[in-house]
Amino acid sequence: MNITYFAPEPAFAYYLKQRKDSLLMKCPAFSEQLKNTYVIKSPYDISFKFDKESKKLKTTKTSQDFYNENISFRLSETDPIIVHFFPRYLFLTDSKTPLQIIQSPLLLQPSKVGMVAGTFDISKWVRPIEYAFELYDENPIHIKRGDPLFLVKFVSSENTPIHLEKGLMTPDILALTKNCIKVKKLIPQMNLKALYSMSEEYVNLMQDKIWEDKS
Repeated sequence: MNITYFAPEPAFAYYLKQRKDSLLMKCPAFSEQLKNTYVIKSPYDISFKFDKESKKLKTTKTSQDFYNENISFRLSETDPIIVHFFPRYLFLTDSKTPLQIIQSPLLLQPSKVGMVAGTFDISKWVRPIEYAFELYDENPIHIKRGDPLFLVKFVSSENTPIHLEKGLMTPDILALTKNCIKVKKLIPQMNLKALYSMSEEYVNLMQDKIWEDKS
């Protein structure tokens, strides 16, 4: 647990504070879009700038240790530079029915970067999510502590309300997460269907143990 992190904030409450008198907040379609959706905020002040000549990602207000532990980037011949940055959150569920987590850019907010979105079923696969984005030019990107970074939305087959509870990392949760992550390194380029099939028995066993210990 990192005590610098902000708890995920319900998206409807967040946008209501930002746009109290907006007609959007009275729109049922917009409200439905924000259902079971949370805003993830930056825990740190930081600036990013990619130097194309040296091919290095430069940051401000960070030590080398902080950089090594929290930041990485990928260069590609086909895509812009992709930066990976904390915060890193791990969402678990005791549900045996599918529960999709959808990571997406902020709504109603212009951005100078292109966030890498994604979705997977957290009842079948366990891994952290983080803030990954494309940088398009050499102009610096400034982020302040408390700035909203992205949205996470949970979609269940029953469309039931989602309630988040904070928990501590345990050896069993750590083992479950590491084993799921390790597969991508051992057998690259597997699709989600194949990953779910491979992990189903192990994830179910570990989930039962984790939630039994919590009760």
